[in-house]
Amino acid sequence: MTDCPYYKKSIQKICESVASLEKMTDIEAVAKFLDALHQIDVQDKHVYVFGVGRSGNVGRSFVTRLTNMGYHAHFIGEPSTPAMRGGDALVVISGSGETPDIINRAKTSKDLGAVVFGVTSKPESSLGKIADYLLYVPGRTKADEDYPVLEDSYENGQLRGFITPLTPMGTLFEINAGIALDALIPELAYRKGIDEKFMRELHFD
Repeated sequence: MTDCPYYKKSIQKICESVASLEKMTDIEAVAKFLDALHQIDVQDKHVYVFGVGRSGNVGRSFVTRLTNMGYHAHFIGEPSTPAMRGGDALVVISGSGETPDIINRAKTSKDLGAVVFGVTSKPESSLGKIADYLLYVPGRTKADEDYPVLEDSYENGQLRGFITPLTPMGTLFEINAGIALDALIPELAYRKGIDEKFMRELHFD
């Protein structure tokens, strides 16, 4: 096979999803999320980030950005991560908002007096109910099994005897979450009063 029938279709689907991210953004909710996260830094508290699987990779990237800005940022599960204290923040990333590890971490953090920030496609989920602040990120998640995956429909794919997902296993949510969290960085930098030179000096090459 040399025509790569799904490569361009996948790119188109991803680009459509990214475009929807900007259109579906609730700026008021984003502003509250940003202001609260900035206050964590102002109070010299720590930011803990957690996600499972590829959402975890998105979270690790966000930790790097925050660290470059001078935040006390950590990814949960790393050996160097310190104990959480009251007033710290937990940023959790889950497309479905129902991942057991995510919900357990969020509940435990709440019990410790932390502020919980949720990043999810499902505001009505368990995570949505627990979180103090929510960043809504549209995108197909692993739980959305009925989402169309072929050029016409999922059902037609079944009739043909195969199913070729254009964005398998939560791809759209993970890409959009990475973009949304990266878009927070210049806003946080503005609130903190720093520039890229400041960030470069804290970046480990």
